[in-house]
Amino acid sequence: MVQREEQGTDTTLPVAEKDRRRGLAYGLATAVTLLIIGIVTWIVLVDDGGSDSEGTSVDVARSFIEARDAWDAETTVALFAPDAIIDDLEVPRAADYSEQYQWYEAVDWHWVADECTDVVSGTDTTVTCSYTMENAWSRAMEIGPITGSMEFVIADGQIVELIHNGTKGFNGEVFGTAWSGFRTWVADNNPEDFLSMYSGNTARYTPESIVLFKKNTTEFVASLTS
Repeated sequence: MVQREEQGTDTTLPVAEKDRRRGLAYGLATAVTLLIIGIVTWIVLVDDGGSDSEGTSVDVARSFIEARDAWDAETTVALFAPDAIIDDLEVPRAADYSEQYQWYEAVDWHWVADECTDVVSGTDTTVTCSYTMENAWSRAMEIGPITGSMEFVIADGQIVELIHNGTKGFNGEVFGTAWSGFRTWVADNNPEDFLSMYSGNTARYTPESIVLFKKNTTEFVASLTS
């Protein structure tokens, strides 16, 4: 039998040699594919590393304000590192948010994060968020919204320090007007409730006072909107 050779086609190679070459070609293609995947993955990680880290920190800060708005103490506490430093109004420890949020719910208190900016320093990120806030009192009195800002130091996805710059907004003229207006109304209309609700000029967070705050808030709003 005569073997024929056609240009561009090798019909004379033994089967084993053809298999060897085919295996080499397949292995080379696989190696090149894996190399390309590795390079693309590395580029994505390097390119997104900084922005993803910063975005995560901003997300943590916003999650805190969103949890506050929803009176979600469990989520709030989970955002803090175990040894976090907290200077947030009357909350010295993360565990105290549960008590405060019950009071927030009683007076229908809501928070909205406005602008959040972040600054990366080493392994920590400082995020500053401005916010607007209103409650049933301020809405009924048609004043506000109340404004302020919070500063978070975030490391490894957790809040390690929180400073609430309340004196710039939370305790300012708008909130002072709403607070004083409601407090005076309670003293004048339900003096029997007043002593259980307040200690001087500070709200009590006891189960009894929270029930009374909800009751008096409903009555106060009705007196202004009916």
